[in-house]
Amino acid sequence: MTTKTGPSRFLPLFTASDLHDYAIGGGTLLDSVVSRQYTDKNGMYTDSLLARKIWEPILRHLPPDTHEIWFAPDGILHQLAIEHMPYAPLRAMQVHRVVSSADIHHSLQEPSEGCDVLIVGGIDYITLPSSVDSLRANHAAADYLITLDKRFRKGFHFPALSHSRSEVDSLSLLFSHPEVLYEANETYVKQRLPHVCQAIFSTHGYSFQVAMPRVPSAHRDSLMSDNTLYAAGLAMSGARRAFLSPHHEDGLLSARELIELPLDGLELVVLSACQTAQGYSSDEGPAGVLRGLKKAGARTVLATLWPVYDPASELFMLTFFRGLRQEGLNQWSAFRHAQETVRRHEETLRDGTVIYPYSDPSYWAPFILVE
Repeated sequence: MTTKTGPSRFLPLFTASDLHDYAIGGGTLLDSVVSRQYTDKNGMYTDSLLARKIWEPILRHLPPDTHEIWFAPDGILHQLAIEHMPYAPLRAMQVHRVVSSADIHHSLQEPSEGCDVLIVGGIDYITLPSSVDSLRANHAAADYLITLDKRFRKGFHFPALSHSRSEVDSLSLLFSHPEVLYEANETYVKQRLPHVCQAIFSTHGYSFQVAMPRVPSAHRDSLMSDNTLYAAGLAMSGARRAFLSPHHEDGLLSARELIELPLDGLELVVLSACQTAQGYSSDEGPAGVLRGLKKAGARTVLATLWPVYDPASELFMLTFFRGLRQEGLNQWSAFRHAQETVRRHEETLRDGTVIYPYSDPSYWAPFILVE
């Protein structure tokens, strides 16, 4: 722990097993973290005892006038949004998540005005892109996934996202001259990303290997950990069957491919997609899209920890960008405002009853802002 007024010091909090084996929702915290069912997430963000277990030892040692906290997660905390937990003293603080302490000075910068913006969404996952990539067709991600499950040989199940087109159209109105891609050719997206400063993806995210191994990092197979980056990514045009064509890339923009791109100029990436912060965990965090983007140089990434509900996600994204573009909020404030807007969103039934359909954490807590 480091403060502005004092030296760095080691503050023991808890062991990994203390958190992994914490009883919650009929199982353990680890079970809830790696579960693909979004309803399994509610317990983690409503358990005040768990929140106190994590935050009380930290806040007890902070100067009394502290109003901002920057933390770099490790282990299970990569896949647990402790900044969203129900601990009253947190409400008066700004809690920022970074990959490492070295990223703090970068996160103090806001996105540039008037820079090129790429918006990808409203994608057709069945129809192949009109242009071909016969000389550079890359099927590495699909090939790896087939080794995990032979059933993938028949194709990948990416159903149409009914809200994606309207989300993209609404977001595009908030920018002066965005480049909007409804046909997201994987090759073109990879060529274009290094030349924009903001990117928004409204598509399917996937992570087919989600686990928190208990084997010490020194004993893990580094090559296997690297290969698992192929198991997470973003679905592009034709992703259901593009890998069957020798003239097209496989339509799976994997975390492994993202790492190889020069993305130092990418100031903000927003992933309106599922599970983009999840993956098989190593000492560098989950092997997912978030890790791929950050290692490639992207400054700030808005990602998700589990499958998101489309209407709630669309509301979150529109509120977030209106905060940035129209209300003059910084990224952190726009993020928190969007989260609260989803949580407090109300609808009136025909009989006049007012309901709050997205009040459960499973709807508003999957989003994390990694600065």
